[in-house]
Amino acid sequence: MKSKLTKGHLFRHAPAKSSAGFEAAVIDVAQDFMLAHLAQIGVSDNLVIKGGTGLRKFYAGNAGRFSTDLDFALSKHSLQVEQIQEQLLKVINSYKNDYFAYKVTERRGRLVIEYETDFIDTFVLSTKIDIAPTVWVKPQLMNWINIPIHQTYGFELPKIQVINLWENMAEKIARLNRRLLARDIYDLVWIAKTSPYSAFNKDSVRNISVLKVWTDQFGLSSDVQSWGNAFHADNYNISRWSNMLNPKEIDDEQIGLLTTPPPQIAELARDLYQYYGFLANLTAEENNIIKNKSLARKTVIDRILALHNINLKRVDIW
Repeated sequence: MKSKLTKGHLFRHAPAKSSAGFEAAVIDVAQDFMLAHLAQIGVSDNLVIKGGTGLRKFYAGNAGRFSTDLDFALSKHSLQVEQIQEQLLKVINSYKNDYFAYKVTERRGRLVIEYETDFIDTFVLSTKIDIAPTVWVKPQLMNWINIPIHQTYGFELPKIQVINLWENMAEKIARLNRRLLARDIYDLVWIAKTSPYSAFNKDSVRNISVLKVWTDQFGLSSDVQSWGNAFHADNYNISRWSNMLNPKEIDDEQIGLLTTPPPQIAELARDLYQYYGFLANLTAEENNIIKNKSLARKTVIDRILALHNINLKRVDIW
Protein backbone atom coordinates (compact mmCIF):
# COMPACT_ATOMS: atom_id res chain seq x y z
CA MET A 1 0.00 0.00 0.00
CA LYS A 2 1.39 3.40 -0.97
CA SER A 3 1.92 6.00 1.74
CA LYS A 4 -0.54 8.91 1.80
CA LEU A 5 1.23 11.13 4.33
CA THR A 6 0.38 14.82 3.89
CA LYS A 7 1.19 18.10 5.57
CA GLY A 8 -2.32 18.11 7.02
CA HIS A 9 -1.68 14.80 8.77
CA LEU A 10 1.50 16.26 10.28
CA PHE A 11 -0.29 19.38 11.52
CA ARG A 12 -2.84 17.18 13.29
CA HIS A 13 -0.01 15.06 14.71
CA ALA A 14 1.88 18.08 16.12
CA PRO A 15 2.07 18.41 19.94
CA ALA A 16 1.59 22.18 19.76
CA LYS A 17 -0.07 24.36 17.14
CA SER A 18 3.07 26.28 16.31
CA SER A 19 5.99 26.07 13.89
CA ALA A 20 8.08 24.35 16.59
CA GLY A 21 5.29 21.86 17.24
CA PHE A 22 5.01 21.09 13.54
CA GLU A 23 8.78 20.56 13.31
CA ALA A 24 8.61 18.10 16.23
CA ALA A 25 5.87 16.18 14.41
CA VAL A 26 7.95 15.98 11.22
CA ILE A 27 10.97 14.70 13.16
CA ASP A 28 8.80 12.15 14.97
CA VAL A 29 7.51 10.72 11.69
CA ALA A 30 10.92 10.84 9.98
CA GLN A 31 12.27 8.77 12.87
CA ASP A 32 9.48 6.23 12.39
CA PHE A 33 10.38 5.72 8.73
CA MET A 34 14.07 5.39 9.55
CA LEU A 35 13.59 2.99 12.48
CA ALA A 36 11.34 0.81 10.35
CA HIS A 37 14.01 0.73 7.61
CA LEU A 38 16.73 -0.24 10.11
CA ALA A 39 14.57 -3.11 11.34
CA GLN A 40 13.64 -4.29 7.85
CA ILE A 41 17.29 -4.63 6.77
CA GLY A 42 18.40 -6.19 10.08
CA VAL A 43 20.62 -3.37 11.34
CA SER A 44 18.48 -2.85 14.43
CA ASP A 45 19.23 -6.42 15.61
CA ASN A 46 22.33 -4.97 17.26
CA LEU A 47 20.56 -1.94 18.70
CA VAL A 48 18.14 -1.22 21.53
CA ILE A 49 16.10 1.98 21.54
CA LYS A 50 15.82 3.76 24.87
CA GLY A 51 15.17 7.16 26.44
CA GLY A 52 12.15 9.33 25.78
CA THR A 53 11.79 8.18 22.18
CA GLY A 54 11.55 4.57 23.32
CA LEU A 55 8.89 5.52 25.88
CA ARG A 56 6.80 7.49 23.40
CA LYS A 57 6.84 5.04 20.52
CA PHE A 58 6.50 1.77 22.47
CA TYR A 59 4.69 2.69 25.71
CA ALA A 60 2.88 6.02 25.60
CA GLY A 61 2.01 6.83 22.01
CA ASN A 62 0.28 10.20 21.72
CA ALA A 63 -0.20 10.25 25.50
CA GLY A 64 3.55 10.76 25.94
CA ARG A 65 5.81 13.66 25.12
CA PHE A 66 7.56 14.05 21.80
CA SER A 67 11.28 13.29 21.94
CA THR A 68 13.50 14.65 19.20
CA ASP A 69 16.64 12.76 20.27
CA LEU A 70 17.41 9.18 19.24
CA ASP A 71 19.13 7.21 21.98
CA PHE A 72 20.32 3.68 21.31
CA ALA A 73 22.28 1.10 23.26
CA LEU A 74 23.93 -2.06 22.02
CA SER A 75 21.99 -5.29 22.35
CA LYS A 76 24.92 -7.66 22.96
CA HIS A 77 28.01 -7.50 25.14
CA SER A 78 30.26 -8.81 22.35
CA LEU A 79 29.61 -5.78 20.13
CA GLN A 80 31.76 -2.67 19.89
CA VAL A 81 30.21 0.79 19.90
CA GLU A 82 32.53 2.14 17.19
CA GLN A 83 31.83 -0.78 14.83
CA ILE A 84 28.03 -0.58 15.17
CA GLN A 85 28.10 3.20 14.96
CA GLU A 86 30.01 3.04 11.67
CA GLN A 87 27.53 0.51 10.28
CA LEU A 88 24.53 2.55 11.43
CA LEU A 89 25.79 5.83 10.01
CA LYS A 90 26.55 4.21 6.65
CA VAL A 91 22.99 2.92 6.41
CA ILE A 92 21.40 6.21 7.50
CA ASN A 93 23.49 8.24 5.05
CA SER A 94 22.36 6.08 2.13
CA TYR A 95 18.66 6.02 3.03
CA LYS A 96 15.89 8.09 1.52
CA ASN A 97 12.19 7.56 0.90
CA ASP A 98 9.31 9.47 -0.71
CA TYR A 99 9.32 12.09 2.05
CA PHE A 100 12.70 12.26 3.75
CA ALA A 101 16.42 12.10 2.96
CA TYR A 102 18.81 11.42 5.84
CA LYS A 103 22.37 12.52 6.50
CA VAL A 104 24.58 12.21 9.59
CA THR A 105 26.90 15.06 10.52
CA GLU A 106 28.94 15.97 13.59
CA ARG A 107 28.37 19.10 15.64
CA ARG A 108 30.46 19.94 18.70
CA GLY A 109 31.48 16.33 19.09
CA ARG A 110 27.90 15.01 18.86
CA LEU A 111 26.40 13.02 16.01
CA VAL A 112 23.36 14.64 14.43
CA ILE A 113 20.88 13.27 11.88
CA GLU A 114 19.67 15.86 9.39
CA TYR A 115 16.28 15.34 7.75
CA GLU A 116 15.69 16.94 4.37
CA THR A 117 12.01 17.11 3.47
CA ASP A 118 9.59 19.12 1.37
CA PHE A 119 7.36 19.43 4.44
CA ILE A 120 9.72 22.16 5.70
CA ASP A 121 10.49 24.92 3.22
CA THR A 122 13.18 26.99 4.90
CA PHE A 123 15.77 24.77 6.57
CA VAL A 124 16.88 21.24 7.42
CA LEU A 125 15.59 19.61 10.60
CA SER A 126 17.99 17.68 12.79
CA THR A 127 18.14 15.47 15.85
CA LYS A 128 20.93 14.21 18.10
CA ILE A 129 21.80 10.52 17.99
CA ASP A 130 23.69 8.58 20.62
CA ILE A 131 24.83 4.96 20.86
CA ALA A 132 25.58 3.71 24.37
CA PRO A 133 27.16 0.44 25.53
CA THR A 134 25.09 -2.69 26.10
CA VAL A 135 21.95 -2.54 28.21
CA TRP A 136 22.25 -4.47 31.47
CA VAL A 137 18.84 -6.15 31.34
CA LYS A 138 17.68 -8.14 28.32
CA PRO A 139 15.72 -5.88 25.94
CA GLN A 140 12.16 -6.59 24.86
CA LEU A 141 11.03 -7.01 21.25
CA MET A 142 7.99 -4.74 21.19
CA ASN A 143 5.16 -3.59 18.97
CA TRP A 144 4.62 0.13 18.46
CA ILE A 145 1.77 1.90 20.22
CA ASN A 146 -0.71 2.47 17.44
CA ILE A 147 -1.50 6.12 16.71
CA PRO A 148 -3.58 7.66 13.89
CA ILE A 149 -0.69 8.91 11.76
CA HIS A 150 0.64 5.35 11.39
CA GLN A 151 -2.32 4.66 9.08
CA THR A 152 -0.81 7.04 6.51
CA TYR A 153 2.56 5.27 6.24
CA GLY A 154 1.58 2.56 3.79
CA PHE A 155 3.52 -0.17 5.61
CA GLU A 156 3.37 -2.12 8.84
CA LEU A 157 5.78 -0.97 11.50
CA PRO A 158 8.08 -3.86 12.52
CA LYS A 159 8.82 -4.88 16.09
CA ILE A 160 11.82 -3.14 17.65
CA GLN A 161 14.12 -4.04 20.55
CA VAL A 162 13.39 -1.69 23.45
CA ILE A 163 15.22 -1.19 26.74
CA ASN A 164 13.63 -2.75 29.83
CA LEU A 165 11.29 -0.17 31.38
CA TRP A 166 12.90 -0.29 34.83
CA GLU A 167 16.38 0.19 33.37
CA ASN A 168 15.12 3.11 31.29
CA MET A 169 13.64 4.64 34.44
CA ALA A 170 16.92 4.10 36.30
CA GLU A 171 18.87 5.88 33.57
CA LYS A 172 16.53 8.86 33.81
CA ILE A 173 16.86 8.86 37.60
CA ALA A 174 20.64 8.75 37.27
CA ARG A 175 20.56 11.70 34.88
CA LEU A 176 18.39 13.65 37.32
CA ASN A 177 21.15 13.04 39.84
CA ARG A 178 23.34 15.13 37.50
CA ARG A 179 20.91 17.58 35.92
CA LEU A 180 17.27 18.42 36.60
CA LEU A 181 15.67 18.17 33.18
CA ALA A 182 11.89 18.59 33.00
CA ARG A 183 11.66 16.00 30.23
CA ASP A 184 13.05 13.24 32.48
CA ILE A 185 10.77 14.27 35.35
CA TYR A 186 7.79 14.31 32.97
CA ASP A 187 8.55 10.78 31.74
CA LEU A 188 8.97 9.38 35.25
CA VAL A 189 5.77 11.02 36.48
CA TRP A 190 3.87 9.72 33.43
CA ILE A 191 5.00 6.17 34.21
CA ALA A 192 4.05 6.52 37.88
CA LYS A 193 0.55 7.74 36.96
CA THR A 194 -0.18 5.31 34.13
CA SER A 195 -1.41 1.73 34.54
CA PRO A 196 -0.02 -0.90 34.13
CA TYR A 197 3.43 0.72 34.20
CA SER A 198 2.73 2.37 37.56
CA ALA A 199 2.96 -1.09 39.17
CA PHE A 200 6.75 -1.10 38.72
CA ASN A 201 8.84 -2.71 41.46
CA LYS A 202 10.16 0.19 43.54
CA ASP A 203 12.96 -1.84 45.14
CA SER A 204 14.24 -2.97 41.73
CA VAL A 205 14.10 0.52 40.24
CA ARG A 206 15.91 1.98 43.24
CA ASN A 207 18.56 -0.77 43.16
CA ILE A 208 19.32 -0.27 39.45
CA SER A 209 19.31 3.52 39.94
CA VAL A 210 21.96 3.33 42.67
CA LEU A 211 24.08 1.12 40.41
CA LYS A 212 23.64 3.47 37.44
CA VAL A 213 24.60 6.53 39.50
CA TRP A 214 27.70 4.76 40.81
CA THR A 215 28.66 3.68 37.27
CA ASP A 216 28.15 7.21 35.95
CA GLN A 217 30.65 8.42 38.53
CA PHE A 218 33.31 5.70 38.59
CA GLY A 219 32.82 3.75 35.35
CA LEU A 220 32.97 0.07 34.46
CA SER A 221 34.89 -1.61 31.65
CA SER A 222 35.21 -4.91 29.84
CA ASP A 223 37.40 -6.09 26.98
CA VAL A 224 35.18 -4.40 24.35
CA GLN A 225 33.00 -1.83 26.11
CA SER A 226 32.96 0.73 28.89
CA TRP A 227 30.09 2.24 30.85
CA GLY A 228 29.83 5.46 32.81
CA ASN A 229 32.16 8.36 33.56
CA ALA A 230 29.30 10.71 32.71
CA PHE A 231 29.68 14.49 32.59
CA HIS A 232 28.89 16.11 35.97
CA ALA A 233 28.52 12.68 37.62
CA ASP A 234 28.34 12.81 41.41
CA ASN A 235 27.45 10.70 44.44
CA TYR A 236 23.85 9.49 44.75
CA ASN A 237 21.95 12.52 46.06
CA ILE A 238 19.49 11.26 48.68
CA SER A 239 18.19 14.76 49.40
CA ARG A 240 17.03 15.05 45.79
CA TRP A 241 14.38 12.45 46.59
CA SER A 242 13.67 13.18 50.27
CA ASN A 243 12.75 16.84 49.61
CA MET A 244 10.53 18.51 47.04
CA LEU A 245 12.51 20.23 44.29
CA ASN A 246 12.47 23.97 43.84
CA PRO A 247 10.74 24.47 40.45
CA LYS A 248 13.28 27.18 39.64
CA GLU A 249 16.02 24.53 39.64
CA ILE A 250 14.33 22.53 36.88
CA ASP A 251 15.44 23.10 33.29
CA ASP A 252 12.23 23.14 31.23
CA GLU A 253 14.16 22.90 27.92
CA GLN A 254 11.15 23.55 25.68
CA ILE A 255 9.11 20.84 27.39
CA GLY A 256 5.95 22.85 26.62
CA LEU A 257 6.54 22.43 22.89
CA LEU A 258 6.76 18.64 23.17
CA THR A 259 3.69 17.86 25.27
CA THR A 260 -0.06 18.46 25.12
CA PRO A 261 -1.10 20.11 27.35
CA PRO A 262 2.17 21.77 28.50
CA PRO A 263 3.09 20.62 32.04
CA GLN A 264 3.32 22.97 34.98
CA ILE A 265 6.86 22.77 36.34
CA ALA A 266 5.72 23.22 39.95
CA GLU A 267 3.28 20.34 39.50
CA LEU A 268 6.05 18.15 38.07
CA ALA A 269 8.17 18.90 41.16
CA ARG A 270 5.31 17.92 43.48
CA ASP A 271 4.54 14.74 41.56
CA LEU A 272 8.18 13.65 41.48
CA TYR A 273 8.37 14.07 45.26
CA GLN A 274 5.09 12.20 45.74
CA TYR A 275 5.84 9.24 43.49
CA TYR A 276 9.61 8.86 43.80
CA GLY A 277 10.33 9.60 47.44
CA PHE A 278 11.06 5.87 47.81
CA LEU A 279 14.43 6.55 46.14
CA ALA A 280 15.61 8.07 49.43
CA ASN A 281 14.84 4.89 51.41
CA LEU A 282 18.02 2.96 50.72
CA THR A 283 18.93 -0.50 51.94
CA ALA A 284 22.08 -1.02 54.02
CA GLU A 285 23.90 -2.39 50.98
CA GLU A 286 22.85 0.55 48.81
CA ASN A 287 24.01 2.96 51.50
CA ASN A 288 27.37 1.17 51.63
CA ILE A 289 27.78 1.48 47.86
CA ILE A 290 27.30 5.23 48.14
CA LYS A 291 29.48 5.56 51.24
CA ASN A 292 32.36 3.44 49.91
CA LYS A 293 32.46 5.18 46.52
CA SER A 294 35.11 3.65 44.22
CA LEU A 295 35.90 0.95 46.80
CA ALA A 296 32.43 -0.53 46.22
CA ARG A 297 33.38 -1.74 42.74
CA LYS A 298 33.15 -5.49 43.50
CA THR A 299 29.77 -5.07 45.20
CA VAL A 300 28.45 -3.05 42.27
CA ILE A 301 29.59 -5.64 39.73
CA ASP A 302 28.07 -8.47 41.77
CA ARG A 303 24.76 -6.57 42.05
CA ILE A 304 24.65 -5.84 38.31
CA LEU A 305 25.31 -9.49 37.42
CA ALA A 306 22.59 -10.53 39.88
CA LEU A 307 19.89 -8.48 38.12
CA HIS A 308 16.90 -10.43 36.83
CA ASN A 309 17.19 -11.22 33.09
CA ILE A 310 20.76 -9.98 33.03
CA ASN A 311 21.98 -9.24 29.51
CA LEU A 312 25.69 -9.37 30.37
CA LYS A 313 27.67 -12.58 30.47
CA ARG A 314 29.90 -13.40 33.41
CA VAL A 315 32.96 -12.06 31.71
CA ASP A 316 35.62 -9.94 33.31
CA ILE A 317 34.20 -6.53 34.17
CA TRP A 318 36.28 -4.14 36.15
